[in-house]
Amino acid sequence: MTRTMQIAAGAGLTLVGLAGANAVVRSRAGGLPETLDTGERLCYPWRHGRISYQMAGQGDPLLLIHGIYAGACNFEWRRNFEALSHHFRVFAPDLLGFGHSDRPALTYTDDLYVDLIHDFARDVLDGPAFAIASSLSSGFLVADAAANPSAYHSLVLVVPPALQAGGEEPGLAGRAMHSLLRAPVVGTALYNLMMSRPNIEAELNKVYERRDAFDADTVRFYQRSTHQAGARWAASSFIGGYLSRNIRGEFRSLQMPVLLVWGDDAAYSPVGNAAAYLTANPSAELKVFEECGNLPHDEYPEMFNRLVTERFRAMVMA
Repeated sequence: MTRTMQIAAGAGLTLVGLAGANAVVRSRAGGLPETLDTGERLCYPWRHGRISYQMAGQGDPLLLIHGIYAGACNFEWRRNFEALSHHFRVFAPDLLGFGHSDRPALTYTDDLYVDLIHDFARDVLDGPAFAIASSLSSGFLVADAAANPSAYHSLVLVVPPALQAGGEEPGLAGRAMHSLLRAPVVGTALYNLMMSRPNIEAELNKVYERRDAFDADTVRFYQRSTHQAGARWAASSFIGGYLSRNIRGEFRSLQMPVLLVWGDDAAYSPVGNAAAYLTANPSAELKVFEECGNLPHDEYPEMFNRLVTERFRAMVMA
């Protein structure tokens, strides 16, 4: 056997081994369990795929939009959904590429998610709504609210990204990582390595300031969620930088009341980023949760639920 043939055979065996390891990881993950304990899970047939969402309660519509990260879904609102449904008709979708929604093999972009939020609000919510969005999804909500102000009564943005970030095409490194993660065998293996249980737990330790806000079951859920079939498509776009958006002008133009909710120890978007938001739109308000990380609604759910309920109900009665 020539040296070239030996190298080719070795590469082939390596790919076979990686493919086998990938299959084991996928089979061990199992299916995604139900994410919220209450309400009815329904389907919105969007043009790019089926959107799964949970609905519960009566009254004015309230839209909850989870953040963007590997394994994300409406599980993020598990400590808010039921409590808020006592006062509002709450809708918690899984964005395309996440959770129980379809996960087509396409390049996900900020414009795609802005379009999804717009169409979902128009076709499902049936009238002006209150809306809460977390982290990167805050930008998608702001973009739609700026273009369609009559669709929203008021917004709550939970630890949104830096106002000046985004707005440019992904760089060479981002495009390369995006392409690599989408490769059939090697990309899957790299993704599985990045989304290993130790890495997920380490990531949650960065996200949460309160270590008692998540447990082993939380880690297991996100591990299962990240390893669902097709989960790496949206994740690769996020990691590659395709979902960033510069919303400075859109945030400045907002006409409805806006509340920024921040954790004072948020790691990925420090509370100092709030100043740029308040400068761009002085009518916006800021609430800072102390000893809190990137997920105030999950770390201090009772305080968060009370804050948004009192705020939104006061606007209804005004």
